[in-house]
Amino acid sequence: MSTLRVGSIASTNGNNSISVAADGKSTFASAPVGVGMTYTGSITTADGSAAIDGLHINGVFSADYDYYKVFYRVKRPAARTEAYLAVRFGNSSVIISDGVAVRGHMNYNQLNSSSGSGVYYYYSTKGIHQIHGSVDGNAGPFWTGELMISNPFSSTIPTSIYSSCVMFQTGTSSEANKWREEAASAEDHADATSATDMRFVCIAGNSGGSDVTYTASMAPVSGNFTVFGLKS
Repeated sequence: MSTLRVGSIASTNGNNSISVAADGKSTFASAPVGVGMTYTGSITTADGSAAIDGLHINGVFSADYDYYKVFYRVKRPAARTEAYLAVRFGNSSVIISDGVAVRGHMNYNQLNSSSGSGVYYYYSTKGIHQIHGSVDGNAGPFWTGELMISNPFSSTIPTSIYSSCVMFQTGTSSEANKWREEAASAEDHADATSATDMRFVCIAGNSGGSDVTYTASMAPVSGNFTVFGLKS
């Protein structure tokens, strides 16, 4: 039995596409397309580097994929009044902030409780996708979960988000203050907007359906998130 031994594989124009290390590990020069879930970007921000735009990635959405999976943990390190988790999109490093109406909904259930449940309603005329909340005002609450984004790069199909998470109130709260949350948010048909970038924010939102805009106060955030693209 013969063995083919290579250190790299190049395309027909000579560009290196795959490198093979001595231990057998393969490294791709660019992310493979059309193979399961493909990594498109990630970011980690420590508590000491928390910022309003601390969880932002440019260039994670493209024409290569219609659907994306995002795994996240978003923390508000400081004691603040901003209590809601939201997603904002951008295009070519510019945050989308005008002319995009989005509508959302979230239901929650307290862990190990038969009574701690309810529903929030969200709305924004400035493209702010509120998804989760609301945390207390002490330092350190966070949300951790996953969301699916459909058609963020399309300028004709409205972008929609479906997110599920566990919300942790601060360590100074009762250990009972943990919540399962399911949320959805979508652009209006008339406001479908192409996005390439994504940001998580902690915002002074509204759970009763009133308009939330970019003038609302936002808190510094830390944590991490990772984005994967899926072929349709």
